[in-house]
Amino acid sequence: MTASMTAFSRKQSRTEYGELAWELRSLNHRYLETSLRIPEALRGIEANAREAVNEQISRGKIEATLRYRPGAPVGDAPLKLDESLLARLMSTLQRLNKDVANTAPLALLRLLQWPGLIVDSNAGLEPVQAASLDLLQSALADLVESRLREGAKLGSVIVQRLDDIGEITSQVRAHLPEIEAAYRNRLQQRIESFVDKVDNYRMEQEIAMLLQKLDITEELDRIDSHVTEARHVLSSNEPVGRRLDFLMQEFNREANTMGSKAGSEIVTRAAVDLKVLIEQMREQVQNIE
Repeated sequence: MTASMTAFSRKQSRTEYGELAWELRSLNHRYLETSLRIPEALRGIEANAREAVNEQISRGKIEATLRYRPGAPVGDAPLKLDESLLARLMSTLQRLNKDVANTAPLALLRLLQWPGLIVDSNAGLEPVQAASLDLLQSALADLVESRLREGAKLGSVIVQRLDDIGEITSQVRAHLPEIEAAYRNRLQQRIESFVDKVDNYRMEQEIAMLLQKLDITEELDRIDSHVTEARHVLSSNEPVGRRLDFLMQEFNREANTMGSKAGSEIVTRAAVDLKVLIEQMREQVQNIE
């Protein structure tokens, strides 16, 4: 499953409780990082909202913003007070007024801020909270769909680069006998130019050792193996970004080794072309979940 980590989704709805809107932004990130911005009145849904994101997305930086505009005051009934607590507070205040001189009068607003005095202040928001979570699910579904659409495009780009890499390795393989023969001739001519009498058997040993050091068959085999593995990974139903990122490192290692062994212009040019293609793939992979 090739899903992009970059996407945007916005869902809004009108309910009898007012207007709700979720905006979701998804950005590149090594792991999953969720940032929620929720109105204080609806802060109670935060844990459920974070869990909903975790169920749908495994990687990326998610910025989720909820906007709420009440259509009318939620819960027109008067605030419910803890009468027992209020009675105890008033009794204590009356006693303090008797025992302490010059006591300043207590403002009613300060009294209402006493912890626990207002009971179930958010009870009327439960339907709004439920509607918010339902709308979040819709926004997440849209975000995931957008990530998959963009991911499919990225996957197509990577497949094209893999095809190009396979074409380069095939061309180099076809030229290997020619490359080896040309390098052998150059070595033989240089040796004969420095040595008057050549031990043919010793010269063949030295040339064979040098050719073995410059042999890129193993690197070509590994690159082809990485191409096959990358295609397999792209067809997986699981998030593939990290596995592809690892493969890009392996591709680059083999291309560098080929470049260091370059004994001909053909190999040098092939190594450069491979590194360009690998870098293009790596840039795309950085955006895949």
